[in-house]
Amino acid sequence: MKDSRKGAAKNPARNGSKSGARRPGTRGKQNTATPATLTLGLTQVVILVVVVAVIVGGVAGFAIYRDRVKPLQTKVLIVDDMSVDMRYFLKRVRMMGREPLEVMQLLTRELIITQVAVKPPYSIEVTEQDVENYMRETAARGDADTITDEEVKEWYRQTLNDSELKDAEFRELMRRNLLSLRLTDYLGERMPTVVEQVRLYIIVFASPEAGNGVMTQLEEGADFLELARSEANADEKLRATGGDLGWLPRGAMRPELAPVFDLPVGEPSRMLALGANAYAVAMVGERAAAREIAPEVLEAVKASALSNWFNEEYQYHTVEFHGFSNGYDSETDLWVKWQLQRMARHDNPEESR
Repeated sequence: MKDSRKGAAKNPARNGSKSGARRPGTRGKQNTATPATLTLGLTQVVILVVVVAVIVGGVAGFAIYRDRVKPLQTKVLIVDDMSVDMRYFLKRVRMMGREPLEVMQLLTRELIITQVAVKPPYSIEVTEQDVENYMRETAARGDADTITDEEVKEWYRQTLNDSELKDAEFRELMRRNLLSLRLTDYLGERMPTVVEQVRLYIIVFASPEAGNGVMTQLEEGADFLELARSEANADEKLRATGGDLGWLPRGAMRPELAPVFDLPVGEPSRMLALGANAYAVAMVGERAAAREIAPEVLEAVKASALSNWFNEEYQYHTVEFHGFSNGYDSETDLWVKWQLQRMARHDNPEESR
């Protein structure tokens, strides 16, 4: 009996005693965080922050790509197997200082010449040395013997800086210019130099109202050459020569005057629009069925031969103008002009203030 009571005293749990260690899972248990638990929680927070940053960065990166990078990669011109992207197009428009659509037309001609001039029957070659010599002549403004190598290097550095063209882009541009010049020579050398020509006289006036007065006088029988020498002729230089433009073949006349070529001798033309605030009336004074082209006119005839060649060649090529939606539309043109303004402000920060 005595031993049995001692055993019961040593086991308080059996007697319902409240003293001693609590069993696991009892109501009085405390949750104590361990170092491992803290590390795991911190890791999860870091991962969450990184994921959010990646998502935000991805969205921002896509926006930058969509608004600034992708438009510059748009192919705005495709001519057969050659193309021009927006980035290069902006550089050329800025470099040439012309309207974007005009530059688009010039680039079209440039790409067609580049593809055709190297093939028979023309077979025109332009070597790297040709390009070097041409750049030297360009830097020296025609007199390549008077410029030093250091001056050429400085001109080249400054030209690349101003145009923002890469070295390879600028050299290719020089090569294309040479191809165009040599194709012009090729066509000019093979065209006849004895052709039909007319001696053209012209009276220029600054407004349609002034032109109407001249036209009325001519209808009433006034002498064309006398009017050409009078104050009625707004062009002082032409007034001094009696309005004489000299002997001209058909290919050397500006498009606005082209219809005059076929007029009977001595018959004044209708009033012609030559451009902004410039009008004229013209007359054929003499006609020759076969006359040698004057040397000073021959270069213009050669240039005309290249334009005529291009107009004929164009039909054999696939030419596509592209923009951001429906071809090179007004929206694309406005975006191009906006980009050019941004580039100009970047070059001249003082002017934008």
